[in-house]
Amino acid sequence: MFLEAESGGEVPFTFVEYVSFGLLRKVVIRSSDRREVLKICRRVEKIKAGFMPEKK
Repeated sequence: MFLEAESGGEVPFTFVEYVSFGLLRKVVIRSSDRREVLKICRRVEKIKAGFMPEKK
């Protein structure tokens, strides 16, 4: 997501490191993943601004 913001282009995949197992896997980034990350970023920004979300 940060690479996309800096380069202005779409990044088709990323690598996920499973430290406890010593594994590195290539993962395709789906549009639903991008939406979820942006949603989480917006929630974090609200919390940093002083707004606490209600417990679900």
